[in-house]
Amino acid sequence: MLKTIEEIRVFPIDMEKLNDSLSLNTYQTRGKFAIIKNPPTLLDTDCVGLTKLPFEILLYKKDSKNENGQIIFSLFPDSIIQVTLQELEEFIKEEISLVEFLGNRLNYNSRIKNNQDVILKYVNEERK
Repeated sequence: MLKTIEEIRVFPIDMEKLNDSLSLNTYQTRGKFAIIKNPPTLLDTDCVGLTKLPFEILLYKKDSKNENGQIIFSLFPDSIIQVTLQELEEFIKEEISLVEFLGNRLNYNSRIKNNQDVILKYVNEERK
């Protein structure tokens, strides 16, 4: 039976724990990610999915403050790490719905709505 967007279940990743475990002294990941286990997909809150294993996660220089207290942050990634589904297992939180994971980003704009449709189609094609 085909799934609806409300029926897709994901496992959010504890990004703080992931960053800490990687000893990212000068780097950080950005955003929130979750995993769809079948088919293996790494999603962000814009519903952009990575399906090629190992997953590639972009790393940015850690935000810092200058002498005036202004935050300095990188606009562009500085590095990439490759992680397998098995390596992410220890950072996975309790399963929730994709709708809950997306929160206020659900149907936020036409780009995200299109991304949701692509993920829904991908999940349903893999289930056939």
